[in-house]
Amino acid sequence: MERRPISILMVEDDDDDSVMLLHALRKGGFEPFHERVETEVDMRSALARRQWDVVISDYTLPSFSAPRALAALKDSGYDVPFIVVSGSIGEELAVSVLKDGASDFITKGNLSRLISALERELRDSASRRARREAEAALRASNERTIALVNASPFATVVLERSGLVALWNPAAYRMFGLSEAQAIGQLPQLVADGAAVEFTAMCAGVWSGRSYTAIEIHARHASGSQLLTSMSLVPLRNAQGVVDSQLALFEDISERRNLERQLHQAQKMDAIGKLAGGVAHDFNNLLTIINGRSHRILGQLQPDDPLWREADIIHQTGERAAKLVRQLLAFSRRQVVEPQLMGFNPVISDMAKMLKSLLGEGIDMVLLLDPELKQVRADAAQFEQVVLNLVVNANDAMLHGGRLTIQTANLRLTSEQVRGQAGAVSGTYATLVISDTGKGMDTLTQARIFEPFFSTKTGGSGLGLATVYGIVKQAGGFITVTSEIGKGSTFRICLPVAEAKDAPATPSAPGISQVSGSETILVVEDEADILTLVAQVLELHGYRVKTARNWVEAFGIAKRLDGTRIHLLLTDVVMPQMSGREIAASLAPLCPGMKVLYMSGYTDAAILQHGILEAGVRLLQKPFSPDLLLRMVRDLLDGA
Repeated sequence: MERRPISILMVEDDDDDSVMLLHALRKGGFEPFHERVETEVDMRSALARRQWDVVISDYTLPSFSAPRALAALKDSGYDVPFIVVSGSIGEELAVSVLKDGASDFITKGNLSRLISALERELRDSASRRARREAEAALRASNERTIALVNASPFATVVLERSGLVALWNPAAYRMFGLSEAQAIGQLPQLVADGAAVEFTAMCAGVWSGRSYTAIEIHARHASGSQLLTSMSLVPLRNAQGVVDSQLALFEDISERRNLERQLHQAQKMDAIGKLAGGVAHDFNNLLTIINGRSHRILGQLQPDDPLWREADIIHQTGERAAKLVRQLLAFSRRQVVEPQLMGFNPVISDMAKMLKSLLGEGIDMVLLLDPELKQVRADAAQFEQVVLNLVVNANDAMLHGGRLTIQTANLRLTSEQVRGQAGAVSGTYATLVISDTGKGMDTLTQARIFEPFFSTKTGGSGLGLATVYGIVKQAGGFITVTSEIGKGSTFRICLPVAEAKDAPATPSAPGISQVSGSETILVVEDEADILTLVAQVLELHGYRVKTARNWVEAFGIAKRLDGTRIHLLLTDVVMPQMSGREIAASLAPLCPGMKVLYMSGYTDAAILQHGILEAGVRLLQKPFSPDLLLRMVRDLLDGA
């Protein structure tokens, strides 16, 4: 028979009794490992060295006893059976030691009962140990759960059937404005008044076992303010599987929704900008022909000629159309600019008298200009256009008088403050704030005011604020608007301040009055009518002109010239097969010393980044007049 191993600490001073006990244990199916002690010191030492399965103690020893041994076992903290095996003692002593915590009392004359008592106590001991371990695990689990709940960024609330709060974590305090002490055992209002019926219906569904996940609902702060949340409700069941409470999780998604709206708006504006830029490019090609041809006709007619007036109307109309196209290019950030170091304050100060003359009666203008305002890199003329557009709009919004405030300041913005502003980074910005006390705008109008052709004015073009938006974006900044019906509007423009290493742009050399010449010019343009117009203008002023519609023709011309110098390449930028930049690069080995002048309605990234020309690149923007064409050609050939 295979015996069960067991470790026994034996408190016994008689060798024969020890042998008798061990024999009884082996006969009962145990294989004892034992240590025998006779004093309290030895017993405490044995308890300190290892964990024992059971302690078997004689009642009386010469210098020790069962009650003292039991006390030593309790001091050790071990929960193991303590069985007294002794000769005949009084019933009173036996009862006393059992009351003190001994597991059993067996006389040495009745050892047959030892095995059954030992097996029972070992089972009870194992059961107690398992229960303690389970309780410890449960406590640890509860502590981990509480730690997780307290660390959760979600407002976590447990509601009893009565609706009273049973659990309230720190995130709930931050969201609802109530401390744990204020919420536990109470009936706080968790949702806004308008969502109360919906919330009550969902709670009723949870009591019947339903769950709700990621439901958007407006929560209510103790102050009365509201915030948009994503809420989940799930039933909590007791040991019998009955729903006795419910768990509510709230996540604040107000900022996320705001960022999503801003992203959607930015994507929409970008799409409109690309469309506007594409349309502007096509119109610029058409307007180059219309304005150029009408200009040539006017040059051949006298003012008293009946046709002069007709041609002049065509030319003026074309110029107005060109202005609209330039506004579209400003919005789409494809207008070419050469930014310089500038400050808001000088521009506004210079414009102040003119701005006051624009304002209606009863409108006061207040200037609050920060004398320490830092400089930015921008186009001063474009910035004047921004100020003018915003002031005109503010004036139109104050039909019955009011106050216009123009304020500048340096502002340090964190990454959190520029979130949602595409391309914006943390740093120092020069800000321009233009506020009015006019009629204000609703949120739907605010969402569309920067779109091209959207206008709230009768007869308005809808390009004023679109142009402002594009100019600010092209300068690397952003613009925001806040408004409320009946309380006015505030536009805030933020441009990144110029770094110390930035230097003012070097002014170009002045042009010369002589616009004719005899040099050889290669013109590359895929629009046949523009190609013909440019060639006629240049030839009329003495230049030798070669024309090509693409790279293949241009390359062939350069090779056939056989040493004849090409002084200037005038090429469109955006063409099929090969761009103007690539054509210039491919012809450079064949035409040493050749200068390059680009022309385009807008340029590609090869020579333009966000509307800013690369150093050394000259661009003739369509639509252009013959006079401008001749001046730029002459300036470039003369090295200006």
